[in-house]
Amino acid sequence: MVTPARCFTFKPDEYPCNAKYKGSFKFQKHYYKEIASLNGEEEECAIYIDQLPEVEFWVRNIERREFHSFWLQTSTDKFYPDFVCKLKDGRFFVVEYKAETSWSNEDSREKLALGELWEKRSNGTCLFVMPKGRDLAGIGGKVKFKNKESD
Repeated sequence: MVTPARCFTFKPDEYPCNAKYKGSFKFQKHYYKEIASLNGEEEECAIYIDQLPEVEFWVRNIERREFHSFWLQTSTDKFYPDFVCKLKDGRFFVVEYKAETSWSNEDSREKLALGELWEKRSNGTCLFVMPKGRDLAGIGGKVKFKNKESD
């Protein structure tokens, strides 16, 4: 079974990003003082995540830092999704942003399938979403708090 503790640990003093975010938005929920660089569409996604009431904190996941970042094994290498979030209800939430033009290519299809399998094996403790380009509404819908009456 997949559990958040086996997947990723937020280490307060270890965030080895080289290129830093240079944008003007003042993020309120990023776990670290510094934020790794974001391209324009990734920045829009990060702003959306930062403003979700269900998110306790999040990080810009850093590629190729297997001891400091969250990753999933693909058929050929490691997949480092763009964002890792801790939700206020204790679940972990991973977001892989994909531009609409690359959302359905072979690499993206493998990442989506892998993320969905990871989520399924977590028995509800972990969530994964890969929005199609600027269609960010699916992120918010995915993280809604569980209704205690329906459990």
